[in-house]
Amino acid sequence: MSSPHFEVVALWLTYAAAAAAALWLARRHAGPFPTLAGILLALAPLVFCGKAMLLGEVYGPADLYYGHDPWKNVAAEHGVRRMANPILSDLAFANLPWRAAVRESLLNGRFPFWNRFVLAGNPLLGASQAAIFHPSTWVGILLPLALSWTFSCAFTIFLALLCGFLFFFDFRLRPLSALVGALGWGFSTYLVFFDGWAVGTALASFPLLLLGLRRIASGRSNGVRLAVAALLLSLAGGHPEAFLHSVAAGGVYFLWELTGHRRRFPQAIGSAVLAGVLAFLLAGPQLFPLLEAIRNSAEYRSRQTALASGGSSQSVSIDEAAARLLPAVLPFAHGIYGKSPVQAERKDASGMPLAYAGAVLFALAIYGLVWRPKEDSSAEARRAKAERGRLIFLAFF
Repeated sequence: MSSPHFEVVALWLTYAAAAAAALWLARRHAGPFPTLAGILLALAPLVFCGKAMLLGEVYGPADLYYGHDPWKNVAAEHGVRRMANPILSDLAFANLPWRAAVRESLLNGRFPFWNRFVLAGNPLLGASQAAIFHPSTWVGILLPLALSWTFSCAFTIFLALLCGFLFFFDFRLRPLSALVGALGWGFSTYLVFFDGWAVGTALASFPLLLLGLRRIASGRSNGVRLAVAALLLSLAGGHPEAFLHSVAAGGVYFLWELTGHRRRFPQAIGSAVLAGVLAFLLAGPQLFPLLEAIRNSAEYRSRQTALASGGSSQSVSIDEAAARLLPAVLPFAHGIYGKSPVQAERKDASGMPLAYAGAVLFALAIYGLVWRPKEDSSAEARRAKAERGRLIFLAFF
């Protein structure tokens, strides 16, 4: 039986190797960037996950187990007297058990098609959210369960930071500026909150998709492979709705980039379609079991029934939409996440960040909107490019 110290060392070595491999792939396929920037990107997730990695603990709501038998009988002995954030219950009672089921199958020589621990059994690969094919899952799957999960959370934040950095660095920004942009993305309230959920894993690589589409629009040769990689990472993340949102937003951004390269319109559209087809085919082992599982799910049957009865609309009133959007700008308008009543019908611990990134970004965004290039011989051209680049992000906001 391995010692706890050996397991912690294995966790650190696994993370270091995975981060180094990702940085090598990024430099090879996206272009060179300073080594120091890569080191800072790899170290940055430790702001959140460092304590759990040092102590060999799970980066997640393990305290929630003490609210249920048989653990609640020993909660006081372990210093647990309250649940820190009950809204994280999905991580404790769905996502972590899925990881345990994947790990148990692989260690016993079975591919994780089926979760035998739920009633009479339940699709595991087909349910998608276990993210079996995502590198944050399979790279550390041989680690003990708690450390495997902690590795996944740290690597997901690192992947978000790396993809954000590559995207911003492609605008020929200085490395420090690109790092600030990467932190704005990878440390956003939304991504940090959903780290561990499939939605966080599926969205972490979104800037890489924008980078690939940007390069396809401008005719650079590596755009297709970057777009394919981003689509595969998002699909493997296990949250089809988040994948849909990424592709929709990416499509808008792609068309915006194409307006600056109108002569390349046919070739760029063809390359983008090629990237989508390649990603679809390569993702077959993930995608086709999901499509099969959806058709046989109770959720699918209930939605089909709603469609047949004419009750398919999920739209809400303008007032309700505005109330739901308010926390995207003022995150605590309805209360503190997990600690204050937000939705009357669900009472305490119901609110979660749906779009908020962090107030410090507002100041940086305002500065970016009013910034003007220094006057010189190329000022007009640079000003036009800056104005055009700012408008799309303002529209997204």
